[in-house]
Parts: sequence; C-alpha cells; structure tokens
Amino acid sequence: MPQYYNSQYFHPAFLYESLGNLIIFAALLVIHYLIIKKMICRDNRLTACFGVCVIGYMAAYSILRFFLEFIRIDRTPVFFGLRLPQITSLIIIAASVIFFVLY
Repeated sequence: MPQYYNSQYFHPAFLYESLGNLIIFAALLVIHYLIIKKMICRDNRLTACFGVCVIGYMAAYSILRFFLEFIRIDRTPVFFGLRLPQITSLIIIAASVIFFVLY
C-alpha cells in the first residue's frame, strides 16, 4: 500500500488479537469448568454447557475483532462508517445476546 511507505510504526494488531484470544480462552476455560462442576451436581445436561461456551467465544471474539478493526490498516469495504468485519461482528454479538436471553 503506497500511502503507508513513509510510516515507520504500526500497531501489531496480530499480537493484540493473539493476546485477546488467549485471555478469552482462559476466561472460557474457567467458566466452562465452573458450569460443568455445577451441572454435574445438578443434572446431566453437558451439551448445554458446550453451547454456552461456543456462543460465549463467538461473542467475546466478535467484541475483540470489532475494536481491533479500528487500528488495522488493510482495506475493507466501509458501510455506515464501519468496516465490513465490524458490521459482521455486531451481527454476531446481537445473535449471541439473543441466544443468551432466550436460553
């Protein structure tokens, strides 16, 4: 990208995303352990626990990706002042919230 040839510094968005994913993984691991421990004592619905963890990851990663898109320098289509991955992230966040409310 020619407009960035004179720039010397960039944010390491890949590093931020990797660290964010590591934090999300650790948080979901703790949540998963706590939910499984609680559900085994109560009943045998472990598939619901896995669904909660998957939807939790989708929501957390979408939030991370939404904010990281502000510092990325690659080109993506822009709609309504937001980049396409940000709009996709908002849709996934909304779907995750709806799932958690209905669940």
